[in-house]
Amino acid sequence: MNIMNTTSHALRRCLTAWVVLLSATNLVAARGEEPAAGSAAQRWTLTTRDTTLTLGIGADQSLCLCELRGPDGWNWTGAASPFPLLDRIAVAGTPVALHWTYRDAAIDKSDGQKISLTFTNAEPAMELMSVWQAHDGPGPVRHTMFITNRSGQPVTIYEQESLAVRLASPAGAAHVWYISNDAGVPDETGVYRDALVAGYRKVLQIAEGQNFIPYAVVDAGGSQGVYIGWEWSIGRIALACDTAGAVTLQAGNGDEFKTDLGADETFEVPPGFIGAYQGDLDDAANSLHQYLFNHSVPEVLRADPTFPKV
Repeated sequence: MNIMNTTSHALRRCLTAWVVLLSATNLVAARGEEPAAGSAAQRWTLTTRDTTLTLGIGADQSLCLCELRGPDGWNWTGAASPFPLLDRIAVAGTPVALHWTYRDAAIDKSDGQKISLTFTNAEPAMELMSVWQAHDGPGPVRHTMFITNRSGQPVTIYEQESLAVRLASPAGAAHVWYISNDAGVPDETGVYRDALVAGYRKVLQIAEGQNFIPYAVVDAGGSQGVYIGWEWSIGRIALACDTAGAVTLQAGNGDEFKTDLGADETFEVPPGFIGAYQGDLDDAANSLHQYLFNHSVPEVLRADPTFPKV
């Protein structure tokens, strides 16, 4: 049996359906400690059947991904992985650096568990909300962000990553898998597998033409790994590896992104998700497939016994 071809077909079926679904709709059981407003060094842990993600606020008010574990228990972040928040805007064409302060957290248990962390910038007045949601059952933790202009005047905002994390493989070696979207001219390779060696760099451009599916998997020896996805049709996933088996992943609109935001307007950063798995790539894809069916597919399709139509 050709394992690569089998994996390629399974991944293409699952992920192509996922991209179509999320584009059409425009687009974690959890436990958490409810912190006192304004306090530092707080932590919250969200857990799906597969993925355990711990968020933290450091003494310097920064947001961190403190732990990321799969069913095997390995902590893929190793140490706390800083999550960069929007660091600059422009007011009347003049660049202004932002200095975020953690304000408070809210936990909503009406649909799984959702943790909303709010940060503020004093001058000009800006607000950023980072929302992490976990559902019961298999699948990833989903992240959405909302940036609100409270300054009373128009501003220009720049790139805010939807996901950013540094991962370290338990074996000291790993590979990244990524997939062509096959728009236009078919890609003879289709599914790519690159070794994460020191100096490795890759930018997966995501566009409406022939580029890549907004999904990447970091796999350690075919027995465990982490996957990320980005719920938008134009952007990029960037990977940078300085040490073998350790990689920094970023998913977002891209370094050239900017948009104007009027007074009291809110910009919704395209969502992303991150999950850990035990097993091979088929196990990762099956977990994601169940998550998407349970939480992203419209009810009218979930109730259709002939769906999916592939």
